[in-house]
Amino acid sequence: MPSICLKPLVSLVLVAFLFTSPFATEGLAQKNPNNVPDWASWRGSDDTGSIEGDGFPTELNPDHNLLWKSALPGKGCSTPIVSGGSIYVTVPADGKDALVCLDQAGKQKWITKFSDQDAGKHRNGSGSNASPISDGDAVFVYYKSGTLAAIEPDGKIRWQKNLIEQFGKVELYWDHGTSPVLTEDHVVMARMHSGDSWVAAFDKASGELAWKVDRNFETPREGDHGYSTPVVIEFQGEPALLVYGAEHLTIHSVENGELLWSCGGFNPDKTTLWPTVATPVVVGDVAVVAGGAMIKGNLFCTELS
Repeated sequence: MPSICLKPLVSLVLVAFLFTSPFATEGLAQKNPNNVPDWASWRGSDDTGSIEGDGFPTELNPDHNLLWKSALPGKGCSTPIVSGGSIYVTVPADGKDALVCLDQAGKQKWITKFSDQDAGKHRNGSGSNASPISDGDAVFVYYKSGTLAAIEPDGKIRWQKNLIEQFGKVELYWDHGTSPVLTEDHVVMARMHSGDSWVAAFDKASGELAWKVDRNFETPREGDHGYSTPVVIEFQGEPALLVYGAEHLTIHSVENGELLWSCGGFNPDKTTLWPTVATPVVVGDVAVVAGGAMIKGNLFCTELS
């Protein structure tokens, strides 16, 4: 089957085009012969940024196949997700971090606001760069301000906490980019910056810290700055977390964060200004890894064994 890559939408509006996809109206979705699944995280259910199926548009043209357009309260740079028939996107609203929920016709169902936003530093960035993620039972969000929260499908806050207040200031040159990921029991965040870097898991039901492990490597200037998102993989027959940052790939146990595997050497020339931006793509037991942001053309394939 053909595949289509879904890319982040950076805009003050959310748009949908006429095709059978996770963004189709209810009537169109019922006609979808391939039963396209939810797009419940920023790179999709298999973390590849693509989905198989038919009927996708070859042109996104507001004059020909625009289905609907919905204004958003502020500029967010995250990817919308689709879960349980609803569309969720993080944005600022009235100076606050917020999560907007739309139905499949683009009508706002609710908006939930949190604490004050920390606006984007880059002209193309925002305080809402991290994409939401859902397990179908709740939606989990993170913002540059440090707010990590779980929201029920009706918009009520299950719990919220601030990781900057809990673990200190983030020392990144640019805006936060890492999105939360989910395991069976936990919502996981990674902080990779010029300071105490770590991977941490929080209970999905309560928000309580389940485990936190250090992840510190010595690098040239800005090489320890990380904007990529961890990937949940299978390693040696068990679920595990693949984390890319500070010129290293590491694999951690989902149960307690224990380091199971590590691979370095992605910046052999010790180039400065080598922050990690792209999230790895895993194919079988091979991880495809892009080089640092300022190094063009570097692509690595690494066996996860």
